[in-house]
Amino acid sequence: PEASFLHLLKAIKQQPTDFNSASALMTKMVEQIQIGLRLKRCALCVLSKDKSKLNIVFKSGIDGDDPLASFSTPIIKGTIFSVLCDKPAALWLKPSVKKEVSDLVPMNFKQTTQRDEAFFASIFVKGKPIGVVYADQDPDQRIDEAQFRYFKLAIKALESSLGTISQDAQDS
Repeated sequence: PEASFLHLLKAIKQQPTDFNSASALMTKMVEQIQIGLRLKRCALCVLSKDKSKLNIVFKSGIDGDDPLASFSTPIIKGTIFSVLCDKPAALWLKPSVKKEVSDLVPMNFKQTTQRDEAFFASIFVKGKPIGVVYADQDPDQRIDEAQFRYFKLAIKALESSLGTISQDAQDS
């Protein structure tokens, strides 16, 4: 990973409350997953209050012309999004993955992203789902094991820091 990515992980570990807000932290993390892990796009979809829908709120590497820029999807049982909102998990979707797994990704999302390889991870804070992170690469480039390991580390660091930030907000 890039030095900026490692610097962010170190900052989160040493001083998780140094970020102005949870929003600032999520913005920075999405940016560093995309830039720091040398991926094409990264988006954090936030779960609606009634837990029925995911909306892309934080994004990096996604311009206004990209259909992913304003993507929103209902949480439908039996999809990757419902699975990720039910329990913490990270998934590397790749061409060699079992058909049952790739079929979990809704067709509207596949059409929007135009990718057959991507990372997905749930974000849970204090045992409650708050969103899903999605990241991908250019179609002509492959993702590697190291990128997936660091992606999972970033998600764990984000969850931990968001938990600390929300605890500090409650204590104030």
